Amino acid sequence: MVGKPLKWRRPQTWRTRRPSSRVHTGIPLCTNMGEGFYGCSGGANGGTPPYTFSWTSNAYATIDHVAIGPTNTRIEGSCTRSTIGSPNQVTLTVRDSVGATASAQRNFKCTPLVP
Repeated sequence: MVGKPLKWRRPQTWRTRRPSSRVHTGIPLCTNMGEGFYGCSGGANGGTPPYTFSWTSNAYATIDHVAIGPTNTRIEGSCTRSTIGSPNQVTLTVRDSVGATASAQRNFKCTPLVP
């Protein structure tokens, strides 16, 4: 039995994924720890590590403690108000080793101490 002749096929080459040239950041979680305290976690990917992390907050949230790892960071602090009209808010700004930056904001609810 004669079949179709086999065609020569070029060998497949595997392409490796190039690292993203843009740095990305996010704040996936802010936790209301009660009695006027909160905690938020953020991180970075893409770009060119290592990363530098910088947190800021609005007038209703104070950042008391910052922990930083190679690709993630966590803050804890206190809050004075939590309403829809005046939310507690934090901003995370990330800079990679070549100077690319990215920022993320997160509004969160925090139960302040009642005087």
